[in-house]
Amino acid sequence: MKRMTYKFPALFLAIAAATASAQQTPEFLDQYCLKCHNAEDWAGSLDIEGLNYDNVDHDAEVWEKIVRKVRAGMMPPKGEDRPDRTVMDGFAAQLEDRLDSSVATIPAVPALHRLNRSEYANAIRDIFGIEINVAAMLPKDDASEGFDNIASGLGFSPALIQGYTSTSMKISRAVVGDMTATESSTAYTAPANLAQDQHIEGLPLGTRGGMKFEHNFPLDAEYEFSIRGGFGRNPNIRMDITLDGKHLDVTDARNFRLPVTAGKHDITVGIVDLKRPTGVNDIYGVYSVQGTVDTVEIKGPFNATGPGKTATRDRIIP
Repeated sequence: MKRMTYKFPALFLAIAAATASAQQTPEFLDQYCLKCHNAEDWAGSLDIEGLNYDNVDHDAEVWEKIVRKVRAGMMPPKGEDRPDRTVMDGFAAQLEDRLDSSVATIPAVPALHRLNRSEYANAIRDIFGIEINVAAMLPKDDASEGFDNIASGLGFSPALIQGYTSTSMKISRAVVGDMTATESSTAYTAPANLAQDQHIEGLPLGTRGGMKFEHNFPLDAEYEFSIRGGFGRNPNIRMDITLDGKHLDVTDARNFRLPVTAGKHDITVGIVDLKRPTGVNDIYGVYSVQGTVDTVEIKGPFNATGPGKTATRDRIIP
């Protein structure tokens, strides 16, 4: 029969050694501090027996004072039993570690985050339902690591505050309808490489080329339209202009004035070929078409009659 060998004594010795190591710091207090700092002698108005070493956060200020005294060599005082400097520094380091580990991590306070230009424009659109050109109204935002929406990179300056203040005043007047508004001009330009020899989706059937856009008219007033392109005075070309899907019959398609109600309106400008020479079909055509719509400019308001009734204004004044 084999004899079983038990290793429990070695295990007990290891546990005892670990326990003794963990108790070295309290023994420092027992040996060098409690003789004076107890409930009876109360030296320095301190009773270490009443402190909880396992939960130093309960009396953190007192423990921090003990660390400073030991670090400075003031405790234990001269003339009393004092350990080596290394022992004192080791006790102070262990106590500091306990204090540091007992402190809960405090999350960093987030920096004040303002809206950048794009976020400001989106907020105005969501609240009032109007689109604004922030690039023309507000200074450019600073970028941080390629991003312009990081709080630490969005600073403040007198010029920036003035820009946002001026922009907010313009927007507030535009929302309710500013009868003192002066004439302004907005130009819509077709892409440089746009092929205008075929029908463009969204424009009236029978037209080719041109453009479609939405324009916000600030007041009930007259507005001047100017259309520029390569159609010239070609008698075989006629301009087809619509406002909210309704054809506009104008004398001169290049320049005309029209009364329009306030609000957003859809406008299309296309080309109608009265005569168009071609080959067998469009694929094998040998003749190139002429005429393009390059720019549509809208000026106004002129002779305003009122702020009008718009969805944007209804949000503010029901």
